[in-house]
Amino acid sequence: MTSSGVYTIAEVEAMTGLSAEVLRQWERRYGFPKPRRTPGGHRLYSAEDVEALKTIKRWLEEGATPKAAIRRYLAQGVRPEDLGTGLLEALLRGDLAGAEALFRRGLRFWGPEGVLEHLLLPVLREVGE
Repeated sequence: MTSSGVYTIAEVEAMTGLSAEVLRQWERRYGFPKPRRTPGGHRLYSAEDVEALKTIKRWLEEGATPKAAIRRYLAQGVRPEDLGTGLLEALLRGDLAGAEALFRRGLRFWGPEGVLEHLLLPVLREVGE
């Protein structure tokens, strides 16, 4: 794990058993996972990405196709109030990795404009009250 709490593709490969090539293919084909990039273009995966990939791999072992497993994971109920509450609680605990994971989940669900409207603004309102 890098000092910033993210993992390289080689580390994710070792942790999940999914090859780097599979991870790249899924990113191209299905838009998942969406790792951050270093200035040099290297992929950096969050702890949430790793957990998601482990879940998806388990479903593959149970017979799901990659497409179905990824869709299933992405379709899991994301409730706005849960993300906002979780984000606020993580920040109050000083759990920056957890806060980042929730923020990234919001980004995947709503996109940049939606995450501002549905996640960040409500959290800021709550903090202001």
